[in-house]
Amino acid sequence: MTLPLGRTLKLPSSGLHRAAHGLVLVLALVLVLALGACAATEPTASCGIRPYAEVPLRVTHNTPLVDGRINGAPVTLLLDTGAERVLLTQDAVRRLGLSFDQRQVFTELGAGGSFTSFAAQVRDFELAGLDIPDHPVSALPYPLPSNVTERIDGLLGVTVLGAFDIDLNLPARQMTLYGGLACADTPIPNWREPFAAIPAEVVRGRFYLPVQLGSTKVTALVDTGATASFVSARAALASGLTPQDLAAAPGSVMRGVGPQAVPVKRVRFGEMQVGPERFRGIPLLVAAAGPPKVDMILGMDYLGSRRLWFSHARRQVYIMAQPRR
Repeated sequence: MTLPLGRTLKLPSSGLHRAAHGLVLVLALVLVLALGACAATEPTASCGIRPYAEVPLRVTHNTPLVDGRINGAPVTLLLDTGAERVLLTQDAVRRLGLSFDQRQVFTELGAGGSFTSFAAQVRDFELAGLDIPDHPVSALPYPLPSNVTERIDGLLGVTVLGAFDIDLNLPARQMTLYGGLACADTPIPNWREPFAAIPAEVVRGRFYLPVQLGSTKVTALVDTGATASFVSARAALASGLTPQDLAAAPGSVMRGVGPQAVPVKRVRFGEMQVGPERFRGIPLLVAAAGPPKVDMILGMDYLGSRRLWFSHARRQVYIMAQPRR
């Protein structure tokens, strides 16, 4: 199947894109990427991926923001590769004139614990000239915690992002969304600079990378919505730290999506390796509690100086060795 390029996304007639496995994906943006489909099954298909949208980014205090429009009104969304769906604050839902559906109640789980939210229906959603199909989103019951002073209306999560291969050039403040048909010989990524390819586990549209932390291997969620990287206490202890090390480390609190502040310790680890990159004496936050089954989150303190390509077709994350600045 050959997908025509256009500025409006269409609903799929079949599930071509396996990237968002397990997601409800009421957006049904999966049509945009036939990534992973094989040209041999459709000899007339045209191989190749193309940019669907080039989205400017604003990064302030390790917080990547994108501008869009909903119902013709401007919105500011936090780019969040760790969020499973698009979330809007209740204030934004009311300001934009969206309707609540109190029959649909979501139970959300973030770094700050679990909470419930109602569904709201988004129509007329535009991102960098790209029209996003109508879909329900979660309405957060409180403002988003943030390090920036401007209003943030919500999170741009993987129910939108998961429909594309993403070239995320954080140093250049640019995100490019790619769609098309990826065949075996399709060059991904289309970079000229050196890069490392890291096999990824893709779960519910989110990318997890293997990380060597001290003496143990952990699985890290790649999360642009986190301003800082953090490790669970269980992973920190498995890496070689002792309970005494954690007790002696300076403490503070962090806030994420969820109602509670999370106590953390700032600990310097002997060594961390992501792909071919090794870091010695790297400080990381250690959280006694956080998202369940998540050993580690790679946040913007690591991601912000790098160019990354999230490939659903190859199930890999590519990281540029020498990011363009």
